[in-house]
Amino acid sequence: MTRFSQLYIEKEKPAPDSDRFRRRLEAFFNKHFDSYMADIFSKIKIDIGADIPDMSYYSDSFESFFESAEIRDVLDSITVITEAVKGEGIARRWLDFVEKIFREENLEYTVDQAGIVHFFIDKEFEENKLSTLACLNAPKYNAVRNEFEEAYKSLDLDPPDTKESIRRIFESLEIIYKLITNRSGNSRLAARSVQSDIVPVVTQMYENDETAMKAATGIVKSFGEWVTSAHWYRHGQNTEEPINPPLELTVVFISNGSSYLRWLVELDQLKAQS
Repeated sequence: MTRFSQLYIEKEKPAPDSDRFRRRLEAFFNKHFDSYMADIFSKIKIDIGADIPDMSYYSDSFESFFESAEIRDVLDSITVITEAVKGEGIARRWLDFVEKIFREENLEYTVDQAGIVHFFIDKEFEENKLSTLACLNAPKYNAVRNEFEEAYKSLDLDPPDTKESIRRIFESLEIIYKLITNRSGNSRLAARSVQSDIVPVVTQMYENDETAMKAATGIVKSFGEWVTSAHWYRHGQNTEEPINPPLELTVVFISNGSSYLRWLVELDQLKAQS
């Protein structure tokens, strides 16, 4: 059901915390987790070392915890609670509810299927990640997938390691480039090699479709420009202090890199079938 605040109150930049988020999380927890509270109470203290008051009733202890605990402990408790009810029907409802209030209260987080909380860029960014991961399930792409996942994990750090994120997405593309072209380990991904090695592949793939061939050649050119831009952050810079890419620029790098990666995987698969 859509509410007035969702329709007419303009959302600002996602926030790191919210009283409404905390109250809603506590209300859902106290309503649905009564039989799990003793175990979760213990796990929160042991697993994350959070300060949770020991009151006469667990419900009062958790009300105080969700209201006043550090946000890091509240977010970690989401994972602890998920693990405590793993395999139970309430686990799915819990994760769906957490994601719902993240979005409705406009917080800067998202939760995955394991109950682990991550920073949230936007819906399109997350969908781009998931659709790329779906292309990398074959064992052949294990190394590509590892680098790709590390690129996103680098953005989950506090603060985000934007330079490492760009380096990792670049590595994933360099690996798929070598798989497509059968290049040796000493080969390096550069704009010149993109043109010399990838253009012949797309020419062969689309030889019966001149329009597609021209469009694909243009995409290869833009990929080469992306590679050149990434090199500015892959190599050392002539400064005393490290220079990290701005987050908004990194999001563009990762989003575009993910799209190029999906396309190159598809090219690799088409090439294997030809």
